[in-house]
Amino acid sequence: MENQVLIRIVVDSDIPELEKHMTNGPLDKHRDRYKKQLQGDVTYIAAYWNEKPVGHVLLKWNGTKDEAVTAHINHCPDIEDLLVTDEYRNKGIGQQLLYYCAKLTKQRGFERIGLGVGIENESAKRLYQRLGFQDSGIGEYQIGGTFIDEKGIEHSWKETCIYLIHKLKDL
Repeated sequence: MENQVLIRIVVDSDIPELEKHMTNGPLDKHRDRYKKQLQGDVTYIAAYWNEKPVGHVLLKWNGTKDEAVTAHINHCPDIEDLLVTDEYRNKGIGQQLLYYCAKLTKQRGFERIGLGVGIENESAKRLYQRLGFQDSGIGEYQIGGTFIDEKGIEHSWKETCIYLIHKLKDL
């Protein structure tokens, strides 16, 4: 049987498998995102390869909270933390997750969708630009934070990003 990719909105019963296979970031990340989804603030989407979670993305309906972006861009849902596990990259899964986000966003009546991407992440920037995302023109900005992993170790991170926008009229 050929491997099958399924993209769908996360449900409560998905959380244990996401915690098992998608271990990047804080331990409670998946539960927190699901709770926010129940409140209507976000839609948490996952990619499954033969029923195993291999990717995810968070679609934030109220846009990004990054002040450098919100000072210039509003009424634009934000794509955050698009991730496909190393073993499943370059199989079109990231592209399918992005298309799913764009479809949901257009269904809700929005005209555009945005995302921040690290300036050093050339492969992601190529993907986004190939799919029609364009530089928003606001310039570079910094993001960062801290989290505690599954072993109780605190990690901090910082990244310089640019913000890209996709106009949805063509989808």
